Amino acid sequence: MLDYIHDQAKSLSSHWLAGGGLAQDFNELAQASVDLSATCIDADFLSKAISDGYFDYQTASVFSDFNFRPYSDKYMYAEVLNWSSMDTDLHNHDFVGLLWQINGIAMDVSYHFSDQVQLSEGVEFGELKVASVDILRGERRDMQRITTGDTYIHAVGHLKTPTTSLLFRTQPLKGFHQSIFVPPGLKLSFSLDVKDRKAIRFFNYLSSSGEGEIHRFISAYFIDTHASLARMLSVLIRLQPIYSKVDQEALLYALPVDTQIRTIFEMTMNAFNHYRIKREASWRVDQLSERSALMQSALSYGSEKNLNLIEKYCEPVY
Repeated sequence: MLDYIHDQAKSLSSHWLAGGGLAQDFNELAQASVDLSATCIDADFLSKAISDGYFDYQTASVFSDFNFRPYSDKYMYAEVLNWSSMDTDLHNHDFVGLLWQINGIAMDVSYHFSDQVQLSEGVEFGELKVASVDILRGERRDMQRITTGDTYIHAVGHLKTPTTSLLFRTQPLKGFHQSIFVPPGLKLSFSLDVKDRKAIRFFNYLSSSGEGEIHRFISAYFIDTHASLARMLSVLIRLQPIYSKVDQEALLYALPVDTQIRTIFEMTMNAFNHYRIKREASWRVDQLSERSALMQSALSYGSEKNLNLIEKYCEPVY
């Protein structure tokens, strides 16, 4: 099966490049030329792929629980994304691509970001609202087109796990940078480095060890690394799971930022906490009936009712 996906991607790449290799042509060509009707990616296949020595296909990406690339060249690649529990952040893309749902059921919620004001390099603040919802079912091989920048901002929740998706996409395109979005309206265009990721793990470790003054270590890290506002917010957002264990007031006043930025951060984190609670309540089908009702209603009613329903569970709470 890896060879089959490899051949399909290689053929797509050849046809795309022969036609000029324009980004705006990629998705239409992929939809017209790629045949995935015979594709089967299940636990037996994944187990065989690993035992047969396909480790070279795996990537260092942290996106999804298990990720590998059956094909890659200088211009595009094919990526298999396997999910058992993780949901994605709100994010946009620096590429175009076509995604097929192979297994499971996923809920794709897209957002619109407008009226933004740049606070500093890599940090914008604006209005973030739910735009639409799509339910992607593996048995139907449902597809989703991915476009660049703020034309397609989305988060994906997994309604029936495990889920598998197959993505044929371009390499990152010049002039675009991937950003994450945080309710009520924060846009961060910053890539964490290894030092940041290790710091996040360290702060999580401190939390689990019962350290009562985590805010001191967080603030010291930002001061010692001369962190930009984009870096500080990118790290702090990823500490949301332990935020309730941090002395939030002490942290806010220990941050090396001015009063305006401190206020924006406080508002964002408060709204983000509510948003995550609402989102998790609507997406955890094995524990909460709201998610099951949400999925069934989204499958059964028209787009206007879908939008109202998704807003009820997923729109940021101010």
